[in-house]
Formats: sequence, structure tokens, C-alpha cells
Amino acid sequence: MKQYVRRRLLIKKELQFKLAALQGFSMLLVAGTCLITYQALVNYIDMYVPRGPELDALLKNLSQTLIGQLVLLLIIGVAVSILVSNRILGPVYRLEKDIGEILTGGEDSYSMRVKIRKGDELGSLVDAVNLLLDRLEQHHSQNKQIVTAAGNRISAARDKFKDSPEIKLALTEIEKALKT
Repeated sequence: MKQYVRRRLLIKKELQFKLAALQGFSMLLVAGTCLITYQALVNYIDMYVPRGPELDALLKNLSQTLIGQLVLLLIIGVAVSILVSNRILGPVYRLEKDIGEILTGGEDSYSMRVKIRKGDELGSLVDAVNLLLDRLEQHHSQNKQIVTAAGNRISAARDKFKDSPEIKLALTEIEKALKT
């Protein structure tokens, strides 16, 4: 079985960046809340503990550590957001691409199926699309059989009524309609 490997991390850039920005904004809100809480704690400490060089060094070190961790978490959060959106949008992109090929493929396209990587999200959607394609292929095959059978019956009727121009004309019109 062929392994499908997505070569690009950014598949639908605009949507992925919107999702990453939304994730980043949410994380900035959390970071802002943390910084406000930190400042409130520092103010509380200032009310009850006399300031000195040791406390100032501790608070400076603590604030630098907190800001560094928040920036690191923001970067990690945005990266995870892009990776997760890739897992979701990858199958959507593949589905769009395969359906486009099916729509432009002509007669042979009824046998095509959508394939995604193992473990991709939206597998149930792809399964449903493939089931729909199975049914379309069955209906197309049945329609072809019906048209072939009708064409055979028309040919037989034409041979039987070859001396009647009215019937011959009607059969020709029916044949034209079947071919379209």
C-alpha cells in the first residue's frame, strides 16, 4: 500500500495562520493574566516584607524566568497550532484535490477513490465520500447497462419496422436522446 506523505507543513496558509493567531491571542490572554497575578503578588509582598537587595534580585530573577517561560510557551503553542491544523486541513486539502480530479476525469473517474494518510483526522468524512463514490459508480454502471439495452432494443425495432419512416424517425430521435 502506498504511503501518502504530506510534503508541506502549510497547506492552507491563510486558514492555518488564522488558527495560529487565534491560538496565540488566547495564549497572550493567559500570559497577561499570569503577569497581572505576578504583579499583584509583588505588590502584596511589598506591603508586608521590607525591600532589600536580596528580595529585589529574587523578584527580578523570578520576573525574567516568568517572561521567558511565557514567551517559550507562546512559541510552542503557535507551533502546535500549526501542526494540529496541518493534521486537520491536510485531509481537507486532499479531499478537495481528489474530488477536483474526479470531476474532471471523465468516465474513468467513477472508479477513483480519495486516499488519506493513516491517522489523519476526518477519516470518517473520507470514508463517507468514498461510499458516495461507490454508489455513484454503481448507478453509472446501471445507467450504462440501461442505455445499452435501450439502444439494442431500438436497433431491433428499427430492423423490424424498417419500412415505416415515421417509426424510423422516432427511433432515431430516441437514440439521439440516449446518447446525450
